[in-house]
Amino acid sequence: MIRSSLANSVISELTDVLDEDLIIVDVHGVIIASTESKRIDNFHEGAKQVIDYQLEQLIITEDDTRKWIGVKAGINLPIVFLGEIIGVIGITGNPDNVIIHGQLVKKMTELLIKENYDNEQLDWRSRTLEMLLQSWLKIDVDMKELHNQAKFLHINLTLHRRVVLLGYTQETSNWIQRRIWEDVYYQFFMSNDDLIVRWEKDKLLILFAYSNRRSDDSIIKLLNKIQEFIYEKYKLFAIVGIGNKKKPNEIYLSLKEAYIAYKETSTYKPIVFEKNLDLELYLREIQPETQKKVLERSLSSVIEDSDLLETLQVFLKCDLSYVTTAKELHVHVNTLHYRINKIETITGISMKKIRNVVLVYLCLSFLDDSTIMTQKKGSFFV
Repeated sequence: MIRSSLANSVISELTDVLDEDLIIVDVHGVIIASTESKRIDNFHEGAKQVIDYQLEQLIITEDDTRKWIGVKAGINLPIVFLGEIIGVIGITGNPDNVIIHGQLVKKMTELLIKENYDNEQLDWRSRTLEMLLQSWLKIDVDMKELHNQAKFLHINLTLHRRVVLLGYTQETSNWIQRRIWEDVYYQFFMSNDDLIVRWEKDKLLILFAYSNRRSDDSIIKLLNKIQEFIYEKYKLFAIVGIGNKKKPNEIYLSLKEAYIAYKETSTYKPIVFEKNLDLELYLREIQPETQKKVLERSLSSVIEDSDLLETLQVFLKCDLSYVTTAKELHVHVNTLHYRINKIETITGISMKKIRNVVLVYLCLSFLDDSTIMTQKKGSFFV
């Protein structure tokens, strides 16, 4: 049976495209939504006829209004969902005029109800799946207990999986995050063993099911498509950290690796596999006080200048290529040469020496909000 809240929502949607007065009647013949508020909660004998006798439509004339309770001239049609009549949609007006809209209004009503049902089912599955993952990602996970929950959701727990963490370089609202999750789910994950849920406030968590045929290249190809889709529709740049393939009872390890990889992503390096990290992992072991001391000695004068700092960061990410860096920064090559010369002058560090390049790379690696660096009171040093 259709709920009054949903019926009112449908009426609201339909009035955007139709000028006539509308009603929606429940299976008991009671009007539960109407463009005329005074008709709500009134009995509608015509709609009850449609329900009781399974009529495909019922045209109500002016003569009928004098013999049936609660009716007005117009047309009534059954609302069918999952093979059953769950209510009646009525269009008020001259039958000769409104009958042409009948089937269109009926179809739109049924589509809106189906969309609402699909969204509710997706929400339910998402919430249940998130609860399952909260248990699954614990170190001391009870796989026997988890198996019962997974069976209810038709999830195969025997597969090896790898965790992928997807976020964005810009901030997003909860509403946008939900829309992205729905779109990505329907576009890419609706009919396979991969799992996708909203994670934290601004991320998506993907558990890729693994087979012998699934390569890193195939995962990158799919993630590139997802990134392109998100950018084209929402103008958000997606970044992705990828953990390693693990057995079902070790998924928490893959999540930990995905977080490590995610921290190393950037606009210039949007997809990072944890297994491809080496130097980055060692750098994280360096104590914050040591990082701060190295930064103060080497790049303190550059860090305070946002243009110079960005130039240096892009220059290293582009492997010291002046042409590529200039393109990334949208500046002329001569401008780039000027900036690099200025950096070398104020720091005393020549970028032509390997030792200095390594030092600068280390310093820029320390500029991460997971370490000691925050921009506070006009200074990066706290």
